[in-house]
Amino acid sequence: MKSEILKLCPVVLLFLFLGASCQNREIGEVPYALCPCNEEQELANLEVPDGEAYLFNDSIPEQVWFQISKSNKMAKWIILDSKTNLAVLYISKTETSLRKVCKICNYPDFAKEWVIPQNGCMVYYKGIGYDACTPAGLADAVYIDYVLTNLRLK
Repeated sequence: MKSEILKLCPVVLLFLFLGASCQNREIGEVPYALCPCNEEQELANLEVPDGEAYLFNDSIPEQVWFQISKSNKMAKWIILDSKTNLAVLYISKTETSLRKVCKICNYPDFAKEWVIPQNGCMVYYKGIGYDACTPAGLADAVYIDYVLTNLRLK
């Protein structure tokens, strides 16, 4: 009896530990903050769809990139630059819309602590898009400053 209880202890502790870490990682609400360039930013004319996106640190492995781009759905991914702590939401172009590049102005500290596997992980995000302070880059893309209101692991 005593040996059976001792055998179950590590399993119970593992479940308790995993459960606690998942609860801590599912924090969703993000403190609201405007982008620093302009306090009177206007809402973006184009909608930025809320939903699921892949989350990566620094880059997307080539094999994963091909898998994402092959899907018939609109591909969405967030890349966090671990050196600068800047995050960008990318939304692929479709037959009816241009590519969207959204600079995330308030990427939350709690998400910077997540351990993201090399192949990324799925997150749910929600936010508000504003006209970009300094639009630049590719001509076939729309640049938006994006304020997260919610971010959590799927």
